[in-house]
Amino acid sequence: MKRYGIASIAVGALVLFVCQEQGNAETFQDVSADHWASSEIEYIQEQEIITGYSDGTFRPEEFISRGQAATILARSLELEVETASGINYEDVPEKHPYFSEINAVSEAEIMNGSMEEFRPEAPLTRAQLSAILQRAFDLEASQDIDFHDVNTSHWAYEHIAAVVSERIATGRDDGWYYPNEEVSREYLAVFMSRALNEDFRPDDAYEGDDGDEQPWAFRGFELGDSLKDIEEDLGSPEETMPSRYGFQWHIYHDNYERYIQYGVSDDGTIVGAITPQDVWQGNGGIDNHATRSDVQEEYGEPLSSMSKGDVNYSLEGKQKDAYLIDNMYITFYYDGQNHDEVSNIMVIDADVEDAFDQYFAEPTSEMRASYKSQVHHISNAVRTDRGKGSTTPDDDALGTARKHSQDMARSQYFDHVNLDGDGPFDRMEAEGIAFHSAAENLARGYPSPVDAVEGWLNSTNGHREALLGNYDYSAVGVAFDERNHRPYYTQLLYTKP
Repeated sequence: MKRYGIASIAVGALVLFVCQEQGNAETFQDVSADHWASSEIEYIQEQEIITGYSDGTFRPEEFISRGQAATILARSLELEVETASGINYEDVPEKHPYFSEINAVSEAEIMNGSMEEFRPEAPLTRAQLSAILQRAFDLEASQDIDFHDVNTSHWAYEHIAAVVSERIATGRDDGWYYPNEEVSREYLAVFMSRALNEDFRPDDAYEGDDGDEQPWAFRGFELGDSLKDIEEDLGSPEETMPSRYGFQWHIYHDNYERYIQYGVSDDGTIVGAITPQDVWQGNGGIDNHATRSDVQEEYGEPLSSMSKGDVNYSLEGKQKDAYLIDNMYITFYYDGQNHDEVSNIMVIDADVEDAFDQYFAEPTSEMRASYKSQVHHISNAVRTDRGKGSTTPDDDALGTARKHSQDMARSQYFDHVNLDGDGPFDRMEAEGIAFHSAAENLARGYPSPVDAVEGWLNSTNGHREALLGNYDYSAVGVAFDERNHRPYYTQLLYTKP
């Protein structure tokens, strides 16, 4: 990857808009001498990085798009724009006005897209700009940061720490960084001026937050944030599927690392999250390395029960604790075979949870498919988190797993051996599924896929060994008891000859 040191930058001319005129900040009708960024705007205009409009305005509060940012970086860093080869973003055809510049910054690994899209018209966010500047100027973090909205699980934590360490960016006085806030022309002028000229950097170094509690954040996003913000940073989800609550799960992961399920309501608001990996942080310093004792010391006694409809369901005696915190139901799952460390977390908006007046999901075909996919994804995330690697879903065995779950639900039994005396390996062989080694996990009555997977993880009867075994393929089948809607789960894991 090419790096561009601050001292060696030769700033080239850039005309970002077609009709622009030169001048200093004092000549802009909308930038007075006492404007908070007047010096930086004047400097960046003199360097011909961003200039004003032909009507004599600078429009300091106008937002910068990702495509415009690519153009600014490509020309100010004097990248080889004309010789840049195509990266083949689906939304950046050759006729796009920023095609060459986007290819240049992508080749230099200063900016990148997601899911084969660059999103050139999308607004640039403060987190994205921090990442761009860190890469372009090869900045290094010399201190930790603890903004309320940027914890160590945030995708841009290291980038933000670097620009803050170099005094290019600072947080607000309230202890927040606002990573998803869109970048305006005035803010870009300030950030670029500080990156290019140390004289513009503030004298005071970052000193940390004011001691207020951090919010609950999942890959940097909180309940109440919008799907739009997530997609601008993380791109499109790997898969979406319905939840038992009525909202949609949006699943994100990088080959099952940094795994997260966001629950998204109909209006695009984040109302839930699930992750078994170290991509979240709660207030009080609780994170994925906390133990059950740590959690209970911080939050006190967990809920003993939860009411659904006319039934009160006990939560005691299980390998999990549930709390009502900040209008969220937060369930901590623990690994009983690893010092009771937090192994998974599920957070549901309290209004959503309270409105769901039943314990089990509706037994629809859509919900069966959703539960099947969630078990597969969460299992792979758990395996990956423990260095076991993910399994590939095998369509050939899906029918075998599904039929056994259906048979157990229909005939009201729970066993690896069906009523005809056939075990899992008999059923696999009968359906022509060749395997070298195999295992089967069963679960019944767990209200959600994460509960089923955590049940296997905490089992001392071989289920944990199967879940974390050296298998390459898997298949999951889910069925519901039509009478009481209780789910039955079958998971096959195996290697092929």
